[in-house]
Amino acid sequence: MKKEKFEPASPGSYARLGLVISNGIIDATDGKISKTGMKELLQNEVVVRDITKKVAAEILKITLAPRPTPEQEKVFKFYKEIFDLDIEANGLPAQNSNFTAIEYIDSRLTGPKLFAGMCHPKVFGESVYKNDYSLDIDKMIREQQARPKSGYWFSHKGGVEPDAEHLNKSYNDFCKDGNKYMTPYEGIITAMRYKYETGKMLDIKGITRFHGLDHDGCVIRMDCDGGGLFSLVWYNRYNQYSGSGPRQVNF
Repeated sequence: MKKEKFEPASPGSYARLGLVISNGIIDATDGKISKTGMKELLQNEVVVRDITKKVAAEILKITLAPRPTPEQEKVFKFYKEIFDLDIEANGLPAQNSNFTAIEYIDSRLTGPKLFAGMCHPKVFGESVYKNDYSLDIDKMIREQQARPKSGYWFSHKGGVEPDAEHLNKSYNDFCKDGNKYMTPYEGIITAMRYKYETGKMLDIKGITRFHGLDHDGCVIRMDCDGGGLFSLVWYNRYNQYSGSGPRQVNF
C-alpha cells in the first residue's frame, strides 16, 4: 500500500482547532475556578502552556521536541546572532560534576564562517591574530579525532585555562590515551561563546592543545597571545610545556 504523502494542515485549520480546544477547556472548567485561582493561572502562562502542550500531544499522539535548557537557550542566542543559524535542542550531551559546560557544533559551519564569527564585534572583533589558521581552519587541518558529520552537542569541564589534570601533556601523550579532547572547531566555538557572554578571553596564561594536526604534522593550539589577540597557531606535537594541555570533552 502506497504511503500517503504528508501535507501540513493550513494555518486556518490550526486556528480553528485552537478555538475548539479552548472551548473544551471552558466547558470543563466553567464556574469551577475562583477569581484568585484564575489570576494565578494567568500569571503562570508558561506552565499552563506546557501542560496544555503535553495533554494535546498525548491525545494527538505527537512526539514533542525536548524543551531547551537555560544553557541551550544561550547557545541558540549565540548561533543566531553571530552566524544567523537556528539550531535544535536534540541530542544534549552527558553532563556530570566534571563535565558541566556544553557547546554545539553545527554542520553548516565552515572555516571562513568561523573567521567571520571571530571578527564579529560581540566576539573578538579586531582582536584576532590573522593567519592561515584563523582565516580558514579547514585548510589547515590534516587529521583530527573523529566526530559526527551532522551537528552535535558536547560537554566539557569549563574553566579559563586548560584542564588541570591534563597540563604538561603533549599531543603525543594524549592522542592515544582513550579520552576525547577538543578538536579545533570545538575549541574555537568554546572560546568565541565565552568571549561573547563574558567579554573575556580563554587561555590567558596557558595554551589549549587540540586533538588535531596540521599538514606538517604539528599540533594545532589556541591561546590569548601576549598582545591580547585570540591566536590559532601550531607547535611541536611532542612539546610538554607545563602551562599547556588539552581540554577533555564528553558526548
